[in-house]
Amino acid sequence: AAGRVVSRRETLLMITWRRHAPMPCTFARRMLHVVQGQGIPVSSSVSWVHCRGLSRKRHKSSTSSALASGQELASLHVPVMPDEVLDLWLPKGATVQETLRKKHLVDGTIGLGGHTSAMIKLAGQRSTPVKILGLDRDGDALSLAHERIQSDCLQDAMRVEFHRGSFADISPGLLEQQGFPSNGVDGIFIDLGMNSLQIDDSSRGFTFRRKGPLDMRFDRISTKSRARDVVNGYSAKELAFIFREHSDEPLSEEIAAYIVKWRKEKFGRRQQRKPNDGIRTTLELRYAIEEAVEQAMMAKGGGVGKSSDPAFKKFRQIWHHSNGRTLPQAKKTKYMKQFEERRLRHPNPVMRVFQALRIEVNSEIDQIAMLLQGSAPTTCLGIGGRLVVLAFHPGEDDLVRQEMARLVECGTHKLLTPEVDGVRPTQKEIKFNGRSRTARLRAIERIR
Repeated sequence: AAGRVVSRRETLLMITWRRHAPMPCTFARRMLHVVQGQGIPVSSSVSWVHCRGLSRKRHKSSTSSALASGQELASLHVPVMPDEVLDLWLPKGATVQETLRKKHLVDGTIGLGGHTSAMIKLAGQRSTPVKILGLDRDGDALSLAHERIQSDCLQDAMRVEFHRGSFADISPGLLEQQGFPSNGVDGIFIDLGMNSLQIDDSSRGFTFRRKGPLDMRFDRISTKSRARDVVNGYSAKELAFIFREHSDEPLSEEIAAYIVKWRKEKFGRRQQRKPNDGIRTTLELRYAIEEAVEQAMMAKGGGVGKSSDPAFKKFRQIWHHSNGRTLPQAKKTKYMKQFEERRLRHPNPVMRVFQALRIEVNSEIDQIAMLLQGSAPTTCLGIGGRLVVLAFHPGEDDLVRQEMARLVECGTHKLLTPEVDGVRPTQKEIKFNGRSRTARLRAIERIR
């Protein structure tokens, strides 16, 4: 492909190959540059697939240092259900006067600015003047969102005001302080998911695929409790409760009991651990969960297939102090590398436990309840204003559904989305962006 013009069909085939088979980073980078150099338009989906593949090889301890420009940021982070969100957040006016009226919008979780950037572009196409207030608990995300919006929207970036805080803080006082009407906002959008860079940045502790500290805090200044404090400080009963309530984990009691046992084990000097030092990293927690699931399944007469994995057997010899001293350091390094590179066969229990810890650390359920039971849906929204919520977890979605149903029963709001299932992403989007597979979109409109 390097010496000739690449057709659109060949480009699609190469990108499809990149998504389903491993390919060296150098070739992937060269492929994208060749395609761009031949004058073929490269969509954000192509760039995102390319950068997502490279992110596995290029681990950065700092999120901001992993990005060189707002364009790279736009390709790394793909907003979920953007078309559906924009249609509900900023509906097209029934009349020309309504379309041209200035709109005041609030993005309660601006993240990396994906939905806000798309909103500014849509408003420009419709000639609708907008002013947007973007909030986020993550200071790093606010800085990156500002960079992205400046890169994507240029002069229109002045339409966005940034404020560090939670969406639960939305109130007439905050709106008035930021120069917005305290009782006339036209739309509030809340994205309860995580941005891609929070997941990919191992130093934040959200991912279980790479080693990092057990942190998981969105706001690393105001939030004092970390995931490490929860894992090592909660009792087995308390851990089982949050695993069951926040992530519907069927093996919550078995995993909680094994975590408590794991954190109390004594390790040898070669592991540089002290007795009762607890679980300190994301990989340690992942290994504890995997072994807990394996033992639970074996006890029930099943099995998760790990016993046939030679790398896993060697890993168990490395980790447990009883046999760890019998292996030379070179073999330890070799087997640990093999173990890290093998595909994670049963991610669901690990994903659910990490999700439950993240929800517990950041008090996400309480934040959602404060938003929906506070003044945001009523006082802050003007007549005809809309509250749009994008949820990814069943517990969060159930709370959103119940609170929206309560507001509808009161006669102050009307429901804009299906009552039971909400709006789900299309199969095309799920195939393109796998992180959208659990998303549910719900919206209500204030009528009086």
